[in-house]
Amino acid sequence: MTGPDPVASAESRNPFTSPRFLSWWLASLVAGTGVGIQSVTVPLFIRDRVGVDERAIAIAAALIAHSLPGALLTLFGGAIADRVERGRILARTYGTVAVVSVAYVFLSGFDVRLVWPVFVLGAIVGSSTAFTNPARQSMLPQLVSPAQLQNGVILGTMGFMATLQFLGPMVAGLLAEASGLTLAFALEVALLFAAAFFFSRVPTDLPEPSGRSVAADLVEGLHYIRARRELLWLLLMATLP
Repeated sequence: MTGPDPVASAESRNPFTSPRFLSWWLASLVAGTGVGIQSVTVPLFIRDRVGVDERAIAIAAALIAHSLPGALLTLFGGAIADRVERGRILARTYGTVAVVSVAYVFLSGFDVRLVWPVFVLGAIVGSSTAFTNPARQSMLPQLVSPAQLQNGVILGTMGFMATLQFLGPMVAGLLAEASGLTLAFALEVALLFAAAFFFSRVPTDLPEPSGRSVAADLVEGLHYIRARRELLWLLLMATLP
C-alpha cells in the first residue's frame, strides 16, 4: 500500500495563486455586477411608463424577452465556445451588450415613454448569455491546475452569482433612488465595457477544431446527454431554480 503522492499533496489548491484565475475572477465580478444592475433598472423603467393594470404583464414580458433567447441558444453558444477563443467571445459579447445598453441611457435620459424598445433590447442582451456563460465557465481548466479546479469552480460561481443576484441589484436600487435611473444605466454600461476589456486580457488557448459542423456537434452533444441518464437528470434539476 502506498501513501499519497508528496508532490500532489504539496500542490496548492488555492486558485488565487494563479494570476490568470484572479484576472478572470475579477472580470466575472465586474460582469455580474453590470448584468445584475440591469435586472432592477429595466423593471423600474417599465414601472414608470405603464399603468398599474398593465405593469405586471409588461414587466413579466420584459423578463421573458430577456431570458428565453438565452435558454434557446445555450447549446449553440456551447458549440461556439468549442471553436472560438473564449476570451474573444467574452470580450465581444460583453462589448456588444454594453453598446446595446447605451440605448437604455438615452431612453431614460430623454424620458422616452415608449416601452416596446425594452423588449427588443432585452432579447439582444438575453441572447448574449447563451455565449457568455459557456465561454466564461469553460475557461477555468486553462487558468488553474487540476488540484485547483474544484475550488476555482466554487469560488467563481459564488463570486459571479453574488454580484449578479445581490450586489448589482442592490447598487441599482440605491443609485436609482438617490440619483435616478439614467445614472444607474450609465454605470451598467461602464461595468460591461470594463468586463469586456478585462476578459480580453485573460489569455486562453484556441480550441482544437473538431472537424465537424456546428450542427453535427450539437447532435452529438444531445446524443451524449441522452445516453447518460444521470447527466440528463442533473440538467433537468438545474432548470428548477
